Amino acid sequence: MVVVPPWSDQGTSAKLIQDVWKTGVRVKHNEDGIVGSEEIKMCLDLVMGVKENRAEIGDENREEMRRINAKKWKDLAREAIEEGGSPRENLKAFVNELITGQTLFLSK
Repeated sequence: MVVVPPWSDQGTSAKLIQDVWKTGVRVKHNEDGIVGSEEIKMCLDLVMGVKENRAEIGDENREEMRRINAKKWKDLAREAIEEGGSPRENLKAFVNELITGQTLFLSK
């Protein structure tokens, strides 16, 4: 994922994506606050694994780590939507509350 956070909470989301979840890279603005085409190309090459730009990008292991982390988050999301997953159970509780008017507290 290549992130270009222009304002508000998007900077926080970009930091999470790059530094915490390690599933993407954040573009850098120039001194005028503009993102150049070279920066976009370098970020796209980085996330797509273009080998000729690895030297200028830096650590060769970052690409593999991003792939591993992206797969981990994909697997967690898939688990969550399966039968018994928390989003499904929360939706059931919400619908039940709408129908019955009673709040159901989940143990999770």
